[in-house]
Amino acid sequence: MKKCVLCGVAADELGRADACEYVCEACGTYTAARYWITTVVESGALTIEQRIKLCGVVRFETDRDGGLKGEIRNDSYEAIIARHQPPTRLGQVHRFILRANKLTRDFGAPAVFAPSSRLARELYFDDRNPNDLPRFVDAVCGAGFAEEHKPNGKSFSVVLTIKGLRLADRLSAPGTGAGEKIRLLMVTGMGLQRWRRRAAATPR
Repeated sequence: MKKCVLCGVAADELGRADACEYVCEACGTYTAARYWITTVVESGALTIEQRIKLCGVVRFETDRDGGLKGEIRNDSYEAIIARHQPPTRLGQVHRFILRANKLTRDFGAPAVFAPSSRLARELYFDDRNPNDLPRFVDAVCGAGFAEEHKPNGKSFSVVLTIKGLRLADRLSAPGTGAGEKIRLLMVTGMGLQRWRRRAAATPR
């Protein structure tokens, strides 16, 4: 299996003579010109900020439309980046759950994440402080989607619960439509809201 040229996660690739179509679990579905991959991505001309925003646009338009509108080329990638919108908080939760599910295939095995500064970028926190990440992971665990948030130097691990695994399976199902995604957003949001209410009521 090939790797996504935007985020490096394993992805399905359908190659043509002049372009490649990628289906990435983290970013989504998009087509990139081979010339752009060679002259912009592989040459190092694409900045980290541009890469993050491209990932965000691909993810948003994949969820909304089934894939990125237009091909990523030398003359189009800056205009595509300009369409970037920061993800919702629930969108970040969903990406986190999908990534944790991708990192382990055995029930009960920990998903070990890379250093938090890198992970913060992968979750598209944009200009938010990467130090917010532990609080974010605590909220995901408190809502019942994962357990055992264990920092290990600059890395940390979580174990997805049955609830988290079910959410990951439903989010990654090929037939998940817009209506089901909205329902999943509501279910995830209610879980997070319940955790916030319990946390606020707990004496400190």
